Amino acid sequence: MTKEMDVLGNGKMDWYFNQWVYGTQVPAYKLEYSVSNEGVLTGKITQSGVTDDFIMIVPIYLDMGKGWAKLGSARIVGNSSIDISGIKLPAVPKRVAVAAMNDVLATSIENSK
Repeated sequence: MTKEMDVLGNGKMDWYFNQWVYGTQVPAYKLEYSVSNEGVLTGKITQSGVTDDFIMIVPIYLDMGKGWAKLGSARIVGNSSIDISGIKLPAVPKRVAVAAMNDVLATSIENSK
């Protein structure tokens, strides 16, 4: 288990098994973003269609013209949004997306500028 996967801080993956093995919920994700001419990323990732205790680590990707590269990830709990603000990138990307490699199960994933 990676440090990132220890979302409850207890060294266990119970959260994952309860949601994805024993549970039936499937979230939806929406990314709204903008990138300034100076390469500063801002935006918001929204998770919906789940209960208040549903936790997910949502990967964020950039396409700088050579395919997708993982920028990082966001931890989202329940039906909520997380702000992305002031992330300085090395250049302006062609695209930004969440779960671009189909690495998160979802009913829908919307990525929009």
